[in-house]
Amino acid sequence: MSLEEQSVVFNRPPRLQLPDLPDETIEIPAPPANAAPLNRSWLVAIIPFAGIGAMALFYAVRSTDNSNTLFTALPLVVVAILTLVGTLITQRRQTRQYQRQQDESLLNYIRALENRRVRLQAAYDAQMAILNTGFPPPEVGLNRVHTAPAQLWERRPEDPDFAAFRLGIGDVPSRIRVAVADTDQETDEITRAFTLAETYRLLRDAPVIAPLQQIGSLGVCGGRDPVLLMMRAAVCGLASAHTPQDLHIHLIASGAAREEWRWMEWLPHTSTTHQGGVGDLMAFDSNHVHNLLGGLSQLVDERREHPDIGHVPHLLLIIDGALLESEAVYTTILREGYLIGVSVICLVSTLEQIPGDCRAVVEIRDDGSFRYAQTGGFVGEIPGRAVDTLPPQD
Repeated sequence: MSLEEQSVVFNRPPRLQLPDLPDETIEIPAPPANAAPLNRSWLVAIIPFAGIGAMALFYAVRSTDNSNTLFTALPLVVVAILTLVGTLITQRRQTRQYQRQQDESLLNYIRALENRRVRLQAAYDAQMAILNTGFPPPEVGLNRVHTAPAQLWERRPEDPDFAAFRLGIGDVPSRIRVAVADTDQETDEITRAFTLAETYRLLRDAPVIAPLQQIGSLGVCGGRDPVLLMMRAAVCGLASAHTPQDLHIHLIASGAAREEWRWMEWLPHTSTTHQGGVGDLMAFDSNHVHNLLGGLSQLVDERREHPDIGHVPHLLLIIDGALLESEAVYTTILREGYLIGVSVICLVSTLEQIPGDCRAVVEIRDDGSFRYAQTGGFVGEIPGRAVDTLPPQD
């Protein structure tokens, strides 16, 4: 049966995706300052009482000479007592009003924190939905090829996630920044505010994404098996999301690694004719490496000289081992590839072997965790809880 008879007509429908969230800052106000404490000096109550009491005592003493003065002293005693009682009642009422105002102010602040929490939770859920929909686990992504053909090859060069792939899951910085107002207070309320900010600072167990269009060059180090399983997941994810016309995948490896990469031959992205089973963009010996690099060098030079010709297809070069350190085109891709639609992934054993010009690094640990960091401080280090793996299919 000829290739024409085996071919299947495939229509790529328009991509329907969740709207992206803009970067935003949600401010958490400082707790309300405590009102000035009430002046509860007992002198306020005692001085009037003492003054009236002294007058009553004066008249009481004089009553020994004149009994009528005793009747004058009695009202003063009553007035003194009423003055003391009235002052105490007023102070108590003021205390209650002060406490009521403090409680109401605290309640309003707690309501404000809850309002911020609701907004942050909504943004958190939206970001997680966008990431999980666009970058599902490797097994789910592969199943989509069979169960959701509308999502096969759905990404276009104009999409913001074009040429991006999932590394695994980890604690990803939220796009929603939480700013707590500066304050010198040390109260339970300010502790609540900082706890709220810390809770939503990171997306927990979210997909960790490597955007090849932005970083251009990525160094991956770790044990041989974890690195190969991660790359299988990454390459399959890229191949299922991009058409062979939009993404070309090149591979350079030693002859000893041919069997470990043979599965890639069946991807149409590794063929200049976009046919599975050809794999003419894969090189395992010096002659093929020379020819592959010659073709890449020509494309890179054309794009550098004529930036208006466009950067499609995106050219991805995977290098298994430290094989091309002296090649000029390799250095150019490492340093400038992101500017001309060319990227490279370097696979080595240790961090020290990663080329110094790599703009991002993935270090896979023996327990399956990893860390991802971009050089230059553009993105802080992202701790990964579990790297993606995709074992060979039977």
